[in-house]
Parts: sequence; C-alpha cells; structure tokens
Amino acid sequence: TGYPKVEEKREQCLLSKIVALADCYDALTTPRIYRRVALRPPEAFRIMLRDSGKAFDPELLKLFISTVGVYPIGSLVKLDSGEMGWVYSVNQQPQYIDHPLVKVIADPSGQLVMNIIDLTEVDEASRKYRRSIVDCVTPSEYFEDLSDYLDVL
Repeated sequence: TGYPKVEEKREQCLLSKIVALADCYDALTTPRIYRRVALRPPEAFRIMLRDSGKAFDPELLKLFISTVGVYPIGSLVKLDSGEMGWVYSVNQQPQYIDHPLVKVIADPSGQLVMNIIDLTEVDEASRKYRRSIVDCVTPSEYFEDLSDYLDVL
C-alpha cells in the first residue's frame, strides 16, 4: 500500500512487487526497535507465505524463496547428527530447496572440522536422508564475538 496513503488504488509494477518482498524479508529477519529479536529465515518465509496472494504476488514469492533458499547462504544450522555448520550453497533443484550444501564446522563433540556435505545424501539401508537441518540458529548463541564465527567460515 505504501506511503503516503493514496486514494486511488493502482496496480504495482513488477519492480515494486520485488522490492516489497525484499523489504518485508529484511524487516522480518533483522532486529528492529519494535522487535529486538530477528526472525530466522524459515519463520520469515512462513509469515510471508501466509500473506501470499494478499500482500505478495504468489509466483514472485515462490521465485524469491527458491532464489534465497529456505536456509540462505551463511545461515548457521544445527543438524540432526549433532553437527553444526553453515549453509554453503543453496540447492538449485526445487525439490531439495530445504536440503542445501552445508560446510560442517563442528562435530557433535564441538571439535572444529571443515568438510562440505550434501544434505540430499540418502542412507541406502533406511532410505532416509543421512542428515537434516533441525534448527537455524543465530551466531551469537554459540559465539561470544561475531568475528570468531567469521574466522571459522
């Protein structure tokens, strides 16, 4: 709807629709004066998807999420294996949008490791994914100084 309030409704142009998506995502995933804790990307996308068709063009929102990824590059994630890693690359195959490449930075015991894993790998015996993301966390939960986190990257 924008500012200032206008009496006559007009159709948004394509670029305005794109900016509205990016602005909303940024507002949800960044601390604000009215909300000190930023939402994690998956939570922000859930809210945006709820407003799809009303506040956002559904096709553009789908394209935005597939471009950014459910877990954007650089997101710190916990895996069901107990490992900690950061999202190294968004998976380009739409069916695996929630299974990015992850650079594991710590094993379950907290020891530093540096190996890249593909979360689309399946265990042949169980036919289940070998590893999955269980949480997207903020670096400040695990690193006292953000520069420590950046050094690990």
